Amino acid sequence: MSVSKARLEGLFAEELALPQPTPGYMRLLKESVLRIWTARKAAVHEEIAAAERAAKAIQEKLDRLDEAFLFERSIDIETYDRHAEKLREELTLARIDVTQASSRNST
Repeated sequence: MSVSKARLEGLFAEELALPQPTPGYMRLLKESVLRIWTARKAAVHEEIAAAERAAKAIQEKLDRLDEAFLFERSIDIETYDRHAEKLREELTLARIDVTQASSRNST
């Protein structure tokens, strides 16, 4: 069975015209996409804020450790070194979390 090019193109055009979404459907789709986007944006902002709070808390611990060692002389050098190294590692990881969350915010 042979179908002419013009007939095949006509049938194809008819098929393409069938699944046209209604304006109401498009409005609902837009609202849904915007609602999801807004929720995700809010979640990313909260993730950034939480990561920044964590980094700040770690920095405050490191500052108190420095103060205890340098000014109060209430801890020895071994204790200072052990805790300072751990806190610096945690701070680095927390700052990485902030950076990663911020990069997700820009996408």
